[in-house]
Amino acid sequence: MEHWTVRWTPSRRMSGTGSDILKYDMTDRFDYMKAVEELEAIAAKVEDPKTGIDDIDRCVRRSKELLEACRAYLRGTREKID
Repeated sequence: MEHWTVRWTPSRRMSGTGSDILKYDMTDRFDYMKAVEELEAIAAKVEDPKTGIDDIDRCVRRSKELLEACRAYLRGTREKID
């Protein structure tokens, strides 16, 4: 899989949960498959009734970052093909 350089603010881990869901940092290289995996993990975390509102807020913000990066990656890939 091709790597694509993007510039985003570093992610933060969810405090107090021991979770690695928000560990992926897109400051250097973007890996589309890792982003999709992280989005799936975030969705599972948000659906868990034990997840607190503060963690859900962080998950939603992180999901937005990942979705924007995925869309930019796909647009870039489409432009290379066209």
